[in-house]
Amino acid sequence: MRIIYMLAFNEILRYGELKRLLSPITHKMLTTQLKELEKDGLVNRKEHQQFTTHFIPLYTNNG
Repeated sequence: MRIIYMLAFNEILRYGELKRLLSPITHKMLTTQLKELEKDGLVNRKEHQQFTTHFIPLYTNNG
């Protein structure tokens, strides 16, 4: 999966940075995939009021 690959080589990515790296992925597809990865415990989403959303990979026994 390209999303996990990009997150493995980039410790923290903003949503826009990740979308640009995965071009030509659509907003809907990226959002859906990230929600599934978060539900499975493979990524962690952190929202900052002054910053855009960051996605941080979680290295667990699941992946």
